[in-house]
Amino acid sequence: MLERREVDLCFKDPGFQVDVVVSADLRTLTRVWMGDVRLAEAVRAGLIRLEGPPALVRAFPAWLALSTFAGVERGGAVIATRPA
Repeated sequence: MLERREVDLCFKDPGFQVDVVVSADLRTLTRVWMGDVRLAEAVRAGLIRLEGPPALVRAFPAWLALSTFAGVERGGAVIATRPA
């Protein structure tokens, strides 16, 4: 459920009409959210499926904010965010 700047994941259907359905496995969606894979690439590869009115499906990429850690290299490297 998305309203303005807030996102809420619901474990129980709140009863609202669904505008866009996003189908993906957790790993792929996490990789997109972390900035490791672009959303458009995952959609083209069929790893993420977006269903709904075309205008809302086109708008979806703007709704999916990346993690604040997107773009930070991982894998053992230590990244300094401020000078020591």
